Amino acid sequence: MKTLPFARRNNTIVSIDEVDRGLSCDCTCLSCDARLIAKKGAKHVHHFAHYHGAACANGLETALHLRIKALFGQK
Repeated sequence: MKTLPFARRNNTIVSIDEVDRGLSCDCTCLSCDARLIAKKGAKHVHHFAHYHGAACANGLETALHLRIKALFGQK
C-alpha cells in the first residue's frame, strides 16, 4: 500500500506534519474524497491512510500532483 503524505482539510492541501494524529485531523483524500486518518506512530513514516482501509488507486499520484501545482501557484 502506498502512503499518502498530503491530504485536503478545509479546502486546503496539508502535509502530515501540519495535522493532529488520528481522525481528529479531519482530512480527506485528494483523489477520491474519502475520509483519511493521520498515522503518526513511532515505527513507520508518518502518513495519511484511508479510514477503514478503502484505499483508492490514484491517491498518491493525485496528492503529489496537486501539491506541486499548489507550490507553483497553479489551479
